[in-house]
Amino acid sequence: CPAVDTPTHATRAIVLGAVLVALALSVDATAGHRRETEFVVLLLLGALGTIVLGGANDLLLLLAAFLLASVPFYALAGWGGSALGTEAAMKYYLSGAFLGVAMLAGVAILYGVGRGTAYGPLREGLAAAPVVAAGVGLVAVLAGLLFKVGGVPGHFWVPDVTDGTPPAVAAIVTTIPKIGGLVALYRLLSVAVPAAAVDWPLLVAVLATASMTLGNLAAFFQATVQRLLAYSTISQVGYALVAVAVAGRAELAQPALLYYLAAYAVTNLGAFAVVAELPAARTLDDYRGMARE
Repeated sequence: CPAVDTPTHATRAIVLGAVLVALALSVDATAGHRRETEFVVLLLLGALGTIVLGGANDLLLLLAAFLLASVPFYALAGWGGSALGTEAAMKYYLSGAFLGVAMLAGVAILYGVGRGTAYGPLREGLAAAPVVAAGVGLVAVLAGLLFKVGGVPGHFWVPDVTDGTPPAVAAIVTTIPKIGGLVALYRLLSVAVPAAAVDWPLLVAVLATASMTLGNLAAFFQATVQRLLAYSTISQVGYALVAVAVAGRAELAQPALLYYLAAYAVTNLGAFAVVAELPAARTLDDYRGMARE
């Protein structure tokens, strides 16, 4: 069963708040729609998967939570039935399927060399495991989790899905999965993987730098608001990964990550709330002079 501790409780609280705001954001798009119930069910299932993901303390539970936090959101991306939404859902699904298979392979490798799936025994097994095998397994698992949070190199789906879906859906898929995914990354690396066996702090630091750099630089060239916000979410993952990189070495790393996730949920949902209120304004030029109105 999932761990019951501060990160798990924080994940529950942040996800609950994010779901309530997401439901409020989606009222105009879903109220009276013949598939309104389907929208709410998919959102709740994805949120449940996110919470389990944040509390996962076993590789098999981590994998199951990854699927539960992914499949409902694939369907949610195509919920509107538009051409752009269908294309976004397919890109989201195909990226998730590919990196999900990589994550499954990584779990199998870590189980093989670590002789266990629970994080405690796994840490002991990896301490004596071959470095190359443990490193390959860990990289494969990280690939799946980085897809879930939208960080480099699993970020390719983020711009197209964010730009091709309604603002409420874009807000959901760029906010809620990140909360559980980043907590899962923190727990996996700090509890299950000894830094002496695999130098994961350096790897995470490189990924954090890449996410921050790509997200911020790519944002300069965007003309649509939702695509701009998509690259903003990629850069935000990079900032959060900084706390993950120092997990176990800085006592404020865990509270810093949790506070950051709470603030990110509020601000990202708030940004998409503005977009949802201005459906006719898609480009940055459409927002020109908006402050006066």
